[in-house]
Amino acid sequence: LISDAGVLKRLDASLIGGNNTPAFHAILSSDQSIANATATTVLFNSEVFDTDSAYTTSTGKFQPQTAGKYYLYTVLRNDGGTYEVNTRITKNGSDVVGDNITDNTGSESSVTFTTVDLNGSSDYVIVTVYQSSGGAKNILGSATDRTYFGGYKILT
Repeated sequence: LISDAGVLKRLDASLIGGNNTPAFHAILSSDQSIANATATTVLFNSEVFDTDSAYTTSTGKFQPQTAGKYYLYTVLRNDGGTYEVNTRITKNGSDVVGDNITDNTGSESSVTFTTVDLNGSSDYVIVTVYQSSGGAKNILGSATDRTYFGGYKILT
């Protein structure tokens, strides 16, 4: 209800604002091996939700068919050891934002988030990870949702 010069009027909320879709949240349900010195796409293989079927678990791509600004986020949990991990959110194969950490405790998480313009037709985003331990390492996945990727359209 709103007041108009002392007269109460009903406002239909569906006539203002909008919605934050397309939106998705996907998790890594089991560990994914990351080879040494190789940029690897993380395949978040289990969708918690995907409002417009814009995320593909087999490729790790989020490709919304609605143009706009999107808020994207990812958290990757690393396995043990001391090594550097470089996490990137990329758009059409080019870096948008990244996070470098050195895992000294064996339980470090890489947290990365950004906003990006997507054209609604051909633009896509993925998460890549690069590690330099000298051997293969794992990104930890499980049903506890500790490694995930998601995003949604920002109302503008």
